[in-house]
Amino acid sequence: MKEKVKKPWIAALYSILFPSLGHLYLHKYKQFAFIWIFILGLFYLVDSISKSFFAFVGVFFLVVLFRIPIAIHAYRTAKRETITIIAKWDHSLVYLGVYLSISLLIPYAVSGPADLLRRQINFASIPTPSMEPSLKVGDHLAYEYCQAVKVLDIVVFTHPTNGQLYLSRCIAGPGDSLLIHNNSSKVNGIARDTALVLRKYYLVPNIYRSEIPDSLKKQIVTTRNRPSNLVLNLTDNEVQAICTNIILDSLQPTISRDIFIGHMGLYPPFERKKWTTHNLGPLWIPKKGSQIQLDSSSLLLYGDLIRRENSHSDIQFHSDSLSLNGQYQSTYKFKENYYFMMSDNRDNSLDSRYWGFLPESNIKGKALYLYYSRDWTRIGKSLKQNP
Repeated sequence: MKEKVKKPWIAALYSILFPSLGHLYLHKYKQFAFIWIFILGLFYLVDSISKSFFAFVGVFFLVVLFRIPIAIHAYRTAKRETITIIAKWDHSLVYLGVYLSISLLIPYAVSGPADLLRRQINFASIPTPSMEPSLKVGDHLAYEYCQAVKVLDIVVFTHPTNGQLYLSRCIAGPGDSLLIHNNSSKVNGIARDTALVLRKYYLVPNIYRSEIPDSLKKQIVTTRNRPSNLVLNLTDNEVQAICTNIILDSLQPTISRDIFIGHMGLYPPFERKKWTTHNLGPLWIPKKGSQIQLDSSSLLLYGDLIRRENSHSDIQFHSDSLSLNGQYQSTYKFKENYYFMMSDNRDNSLDSRYWGFLPESNIKGKALYLYYSRDWTRIGKSLKQNP
């Protein structure tokens, strides 16, 4: 019976499709093991530097391109040596099964069993302008899976009321005291907005649309009372450009509530406190393990959270206390950390001002970098903040 010889082109094809499978096909077990050790090292490298866009891209191409020299080596080995099929089990499907089995075990070896269920780096796209100018419609970003986020991080989370995936900026965290005054935020008495580029609505009086620079016409939101009173959604730099071009001393932010998303209503507890989108607080952000004294004011602000944390219990609210499973409570200890989200497009965003506190358990991760944008100059932009 004529011996069947291993074909070089099959060895090369296997190596292109599945790195090292060509060497397994050729019975080069030491080389097969060496290549897998190399692959394992690449996985560790990706795992450690994937938070950097350009390093991640470099390793990605290394992972893709290193198949070529491996395929060439497998092809030359098969050409140089006469390697025959040695038994009935010496079949392509057997090698494929071995390779796939090892492939399934490698993620377990690199990142542990939890990472079999979720990747460390995830991806999301931007469907709305709520985070402009930091993020634009059509941008695609990578985010790191985590729940421990910091103030000013851009956070990916599931919405606490509808369960959909949202993205906004963390403006205050557990235990922080937040004050929003004239649409600017302070956390624990420290101004945080100075580190950000924000958009806000400004009234430009006695100016017609034709007088606005072409580059800013797309920021016209509406008119107020007459065509010569324009409302524009501007950054600080754009405000300066308007003033320079039209010769104005300054612009004042508009607080006419009917042109904001907010005219549909704030988070009910904030509404009942007579707060607004531009002036809110002081507001303490609940922290896990922290205890509050129950009274009419605390129940107004945190009653919904308390109800949510005890959804499977019998809870009754009174004017300045509550009963939990028949037990009277004059104080309450929070079971979870909470965050306050506020997007960069301040007057065109549905954020915590409208739906309240974000539970830590709803957080999916924090943004790392843009991996795609319609504006190619923005690709690779870091989204990490260092407040």
